[in-house]
Parts: sequence; structure tokens; C-alpha cells
Amino acid sequence: MPTYATSVQNESQLWMGSAKVEVSVDDGSNWVNLGLARGISVEELLKIVKTEADNSPACKRVVGLHTAKVAFTLLELYWPTIDKLRGEGIDAVTAVAAAEVEAANQIVASGDWAYNEFIEFTHQMGDGTCPTVNSVSGGTDSGLTEETDFVTVKNGDKWGIIIWDSTTVTTESQVITINTDYTPAASTTFSTGGLVTLTDVDLRFTNTEYIATVEKTKTLWIYKANLASGLNMAFKSSNDDDQAMEIPFEFEAELDTTRTAGDQLLIISDDA
Repeated sequence: MPTYATSVQNESQLWMGSAKVEVSVDDGSNWVNLGLARGISVEELLKIVKTEADNSPACKRVVGLHTAKVAFTLLELYWPTIDKLRGEGIDAVTAVAAAEVEAANQIVASGDWAYNEFIEFTHQMGDGTCPTVNSVSGGTDSGLTEETDFVTVKNGDKWGIIIWDSTTVTTESQVITINTDYTPAASTTFSTGGLVTLTDVDLRFTNTEYIATVEKTKTLWIYKANLASGLNMAFKSSNDDDQAMEIPFEFEAELDTTRTAGDQLLIISDDA
């Protein structure tokens, strides 16, 4: 049996696989999932300044510039999300409304929901506003009351409900039916050119894996990222190609000096 020089200190510290990519335009208060991605990379950049004197060795080394480069490739060209990713400063996204859909039922199976967890509406409004919630009912408990049994909330750019463990809601082991009116978008247009003010965004990368069936997450949060490249859309040669178009993005992150020194560029956290 071979002898090794070392062993794994903590299996949960191995970063296995890729990450979920999210963007926030309000300093991390709300996050929007950017969807399928490839080639995620984050590189910290340090410029070291050394103070020298003619009659002594170098006496001081300090960080003169502390930044980061971020890159990833998206496979989903969803314009409202792309607009947020580019900082909401240089593009215009317009949704053209379709006809209103009334009394649409969404069935959430038993086991697919839990107390105090977000249930996203299958049907969203094309303009991003909240759909009209006509009713929420349980297979066991019948009609649920808003603000007593459930609440309508927005998570990132999506609307949905959270069901509480109330007196009326007696069990999680029941089907939930959500009835809504909504107006989808018939089409969406994205335009750019002529606007010059770039706004920074927060970027978050969440890596998830299972260690002995226990979910472990690691998160890398970049506080102040600025777009560093334009749209690069390389079309595939044939519709028969089973690979989607890839849209690469690059960002440069700088210090957020409104935060405490020592926590101005990025933070990495992980489950114990």
C-alpha cells in the first residue's frame, strides 16, 4: 500500500464543480440568477509598491492597487438579465405585452414545497410587476389567506409566494394550487448605443456539492464589478449543432471604499 506525504485536511474544503452565477444592482439586497454558464474565473490582482532608499534596503512594501478580473460565458441570452449584468446604464430593454391570461393554475406537488421557502410563480408578468394572485389553496386545507397563511414576495427578478406554518396550514404533505392572472410579454427588444454611464454591479458565485449526503455551499461575492467587454455573439454554423451560442463577459472589480477596510474587494464564505 503506498505511503503519502499528506492527507485531506477537510473534504468540505475541496471546491468541486462549477457555480451558480448571480448579479445584484442594489449592493446585494436582491440577486438575479444568470442561468447556464461556463468558464467561470476570478483572478485577484495586486500591484505591490516598494519604498526604497539609497542608503538602506527596501524598508516598506504596500499594496498600491488591489483589483480583480472576472470572466464567464453565458448560454442564455435573456435580455432583462443581460441588462442588469451590464449595469442598467447603457442599454434599453422594452417588453411588448401580449393578451392577459386569466385564472391560470399552477400545481405544486406535495414534497416540492416547504414552509418558509420561496415558491416561484410559473407565470410571470412580462413587465416585471407582480401577477394578480386570485387564490392559493391546499389539497388538505383548502383556501389559504394572504398575510396569514402566505405572503407574496419578489426574489431577485421573480415573483412568488412563501407559505407559513400557520394554524390553517396543517401539513406540508399536500398539493398547493396557485391561481393567478398575468400578462406575458409578446416580445422583448434590447437596444444599446448612445448611453455612456456605466454603473457597477455585485457578482456572486455559489458552489454547491454534497459531502456524505449533506449539502455544502461555498460563496464568492465581489462587491464592485464594472463591465469590461462588449457583447460578443458568435453564431453557430448550423441549426443541427446541439451547442447553444456562447456569450462571454468580462469584468474588472475595484475596491468599494464605502465598506470596512479589509472587506472592500470580495468575500469568500463556506459551510463548516
